[in-house]
Amino acid sequence: MTFRLQNIHLLDAVVAAWVALWIVCGISVAREVQGLTKLSQTVVRAGTALDKTGQAVAGLRSLPLVGGRIGTVEDEARAAARSAKRSGRESRKNIENLSVLLGIAIAVAPSVPALALYLPFRLTRRVGAVTT
Repeated sequence: MTFRLQNIHLLDAVVAAWVALWIVCGISVAREVQGLTKLSQTVVRAGTALDKTGQAVAGLRSLPLVGGRIGTVEDEARAAARSAKRSGRESRKNIENLSVLLGIAIAVAPSVPALALYLPFRLTRRVGAVTT
């Protein structure tokens, strides 16, 4: 089968467009997943607010009759606040890592097979064109 130069250039453009399309898709997915870090920031802020609430409640420990129960509430609120802040920070790191990995996977997975099939053909056509 012989290919005219126009057909080869058209095929070059199609393969380049295919690879570019998947790179753009990978970048778009990475950005969208990265946007999920806003949720982890919200969790950290909620944890900070809960910690401040626990601190505010601590002043009520000295009240007669309810002071002991207030102390328990304060301890639980502050423990929950620490957990929320830690979880928010960890999830942010995980989301950032996931966004990079997904972006790369989406860009590379469909591009590599296309290039692996096309480049040997293209290189043999180029060598053939040079020797003739």
